Amino acid sequence: MRTAPIRAAAVALMVGCAPVWGGPEYGMDWVTVEDPGNVAYDRPDTNPLFSGPRGSVVYKYRISKTELTNTQWAEFVQAFSPYWEGSPSSFDLTGVGVVTPDNGTTYVAARGVEYAPADVTWQLAAMYANWMHNGKSGERAAFESGAYDTSDWVWDHSNPNSITGTFERQDGARFWIPNEDEWIKAVYYDPNRYGEGQGGYWQWPTASDNPTPADQTSASMSDLARFLPVGSFPDAVSPWGLLDVSGGLPEWLENSLQGSHTVFLVDGSGTGLGWPDAEDWIDWRPQTFRPTTGSIGLRLAARVPTPSVVLPFLFVFAWRRRW
Repeated sequence: MRTAPIRAAAVALMVGCAPVWGGPEYGMDWVTVEDPGNVAYDRPDTNPLFSGPRGSVVYKYRISKTELTNTQWAEFVQAFSPYWEGSPSSFDLTGVGVVTPDNGTTYVAARGVEYAPADVTWQLAAMYANWMHNGKSGERAAFESGAYDTSDWVWDHSNPNSITGTFERQDGARFWIPNEDEWIKAVYYDPNRYGEGQGGYWQWPTASDNPTPADQTSASMSDLARFLPVGSFPDAVSPWGLLDVSGGLPEWLENSLQGSHTVFLVDGSGTGLGWPDAEDWIDWRPQTFRPTTGSIGLRLAARVPTPSVVLPFLFVFAWRRRW
């Protein structure tokens, strides 16, 4: 009987082959958005730039349950700071929730807002995705490629409107900024909307055709409510389990307006709004901002880990083979 050594070898191989991009090892809760090839939502709009079919995605993917927090952003800022060419205390780098007590040596989340949503620029959101893709390495290359190729980016810190480069998602990206279709599907689409296996879209991001009640979101609260911890309103949840789509901060999308790469789409409502019901509505058109704009949140998307096909064979072999 020699099964014990074989079992041990199989377990060792299983641990060694664990996908580096899977699950909560990065301190994020993920939900998996399934039903690939779902029907699109035909968004009506008098402006043709924002009308037409949206929300159909032909593959499974994951998306973070909440927006990125200041604690998570501080970890990135600390790692990226050696390569930052602007002021070490610039809000372009830190947002309002990360501080540097020693002017650039260390970065930490500001006291009291550690778990509030971080506000980030689109460029640094893309670099964050690269950093995650590369296992949070501190090497310069970890920020430059993986999800987005930043090698041709021209970013003039003295002129925030001056930005050029290539912003498309790279093949093989493990983490990325969700595009408009991925975001709409994760927020409004329900695979059982009209019954078991009969998918469709809700009008508001809480699996409802009625506006989200004011006491279930921070959208209608004062601006200070943006500093509440993520997940503070667990009753306002999308069909897939996303929190804080209503309230918190509006969120970056991967798409630029008409492929221009000068302004990018932003969707979802933030706090301090005069019309939160409208901005949470599926027919409300997204906003557009330059990629250097701050005060916008980030909800990452990610690949679904693929299990190894060799492991089941190894375990069957280990348990059944006798000699």
